[in-house]
Amino acid sequence: RKYFESRIWQKIKPRSKAAWLSPVKNPEITSGANTFYASLRDFGKLAMLFMNGGKLDDEVIISESWIDKMHGDLVDVGAYPSDFKKYGYQTWVKDSSADSWFAGLGWQGQRFYIDRKNKSAMIIFALDYSHIKDSDALWNRFRK
Repeated sequence: RKYFESRIWQKIKPRSKAAWLSPVKNPEITSGANTFYASLRDFGKLAMLFMNGGKLDDEVIISESWIDKMHGDLVDVGAYPSDFKKYGYQTWVKDSSADSWFAGLGWQGQRFYIDRKNKSAMIIFALDYSHIKDSDALWNRFRK
């Protein structure tokens, strides 16, 4: 948590407060997959950071090679009940093709989509999973 806050979060100059949900007994343990809360605008800044190869406002915050690895070093997810067939560093990928895009999937249906090739990003705040097929379809229309 402290590493993310100092090396990434503060450097994107968030406009609102963010919060980490952590266990009462050990508050230093957090999960980036589902316990980080921030405003839509600030999540948009993170999306822009990923979409632009780790740069935001001409400052390199994360190396482009790390962004590439996030959705390039992949493992097959096998029979996982999703259209996503591969998993990277906290990102889900449909396939390994050059036209592929990646997504971050949060708890209860929150997600971000990033398509670096087409310079597109979309963030969805949600409270259930029932919208996911429709969200994926909207994203595919939007990014093209």
